[in-house]
Amino acid sequence: MSFGERFLTHPDLFPARMAGESFGGDELVVDLAGGPYGFSGLSADQARFLRERYQGFARPSGGTGGPIAVRCRVFRLSPGEWLEFDLRGFELTLDRDCTEDAVRLAGVDLMARLEWRNGGSLGAGLWTSNEDPAYFHGALENLFRVLVAYRVVELGGVLLHSTGIVPSSSSEGTAAAVVCYGASGAGKSTLSRLAQDAGQHLSSDDLNAVLLEVSDA
Repeated sequence: MSFGERFLTHPDLFPARMAGESFGGDELVVDLAGGPYGFSGLSADQARFLRERYQGFARPSGGTGGPIAVRCRVFRLSPGEWLEFDLRGFELTLDRDCTEDAVRLAGVDLMARLEWRNGGSLGAGLWTSNEDPAYFHGALENLFRVLVAYRVVELGGVLLHSTGIVPSSSSEGTAAAVVCYGASGAGKSTLSRLAQDAGQHLSSDDLNAVLLEVSDA
């Protein structure tokens, strides 16, 4: 099966460039590992939902903070661009097509394109059909995970499907942590629950970015 055939009505018409109709004129910046990440083309309701979802990490575009490292433009497409099928028991996955300077993604109500331009800078476009913020967020987050993974690799790190635990016994002023990674079902969620019950701080029980810190000394 060729790229996109599982999800797209017309996989041969996959967007060749970052263009299309936006949901609105709102923009949001999310400052997570490798960021900040800027998202444009959002409706007011979508931006409001994302600010709550990423509370503490999100800010309006143009606010205080560092320059945007990765920009993503969001576009609206008709639901008819995706095939309909029964999602019961469906394990979420994405079709990928990788070339030297771009990556194409296709999934449930999701088309996305990552590109490296202007001296290697990473940018992305997301095409989806559902304006409802709760459903729209699912498409955006599936792309966001891929964006962070590629960006972290560019910075010499790695994004791990893992549990991150900061032991309460860590000395004040240090940044000691334990990252336990493994496939689904390996026990990460159980370990996270046990750590929290023991009073440990949990950074994430799903994804953790590990980045090298280079000292000037």
